[in-house]
Amino acid sequence: MSNTSDQESGFATPAATMVCLALALTTSAVMAASLSELKLSRAEFEHARIENLLAGAQQKAWLSTLGAGNAPRLAWVLSTTAEPVRALVESERAKISLAAASELEDSAYAPLAIQDLPALKAGLKKLSPAQALGPALERLDASPVWQACARSLVSPFGAAKALQLEPAQSPTGDAVNLHTGEVWRVRVATENGWADDRIVRFTGDALHPAAILKRLFVKQNGEGNRCEAIFNAS
Repeated sequence: MSNTSDQESGFATPAATMVCLALALTTSAVMAASLSELKLSRAEFEHARIENLLAGAQQKAWLSTLGAGNAPRLAWVLSTTAEPVRALVESERAKISLAAASELEDSAYAPLAIQDLPALKAGLKKLSPAQALGPALERLDASPVWQACARSLVSPFGAAKALQLEPAQSPTGDAVNLHTGEVWRVRVATENGWADDRIVRFTGDALHPAAILKRLFVKQNGEGNRCEAIFNAS
């Protein structure tokens, strides 16, 4: 004989309701955690895919540079099995040094729309070569033009006496120059802004053509290489 009162017949008791609610909340929490883990796994997979894609593009860019003769600046689109990748290669020697840049006349910086020129010049004097190879260089001023162009104009390996930017050429592949011992910037980027930006020293060794001195892997919101258009237009 059941002890359940007639008033409770056919209805969930308060205790049963609480149990069901607890089970529902637990299930929802588990599902939310699973979805979050799935999203994270997909993001990690995509990050790894892009890193591998750009690492392969770096190798192609190095080899193309060795077949481009004496051109100090190259820009072209690399064809890959996944998606097009934009390449930019620059001779670091063709840029101005930190010391020389800090001593330029103020008028030389006019195209770069510098917001605090005294602070920029002071920062150039304080930067170590290692710091200048990283993001600290473009962070010296808030000007978007400076931030887009700094790494293309200034280098601790630079030998130029002025802020200058050679028009970029496409590699022709008809003139071999191993650039042995030279330091170059090699930047490859996807259309959505992921970029593998390296400073390398060419070794002259066909099996290991470049030694990496600095590597930056960054997302730049599809900005791409705007420096030539910005600097020369200004």
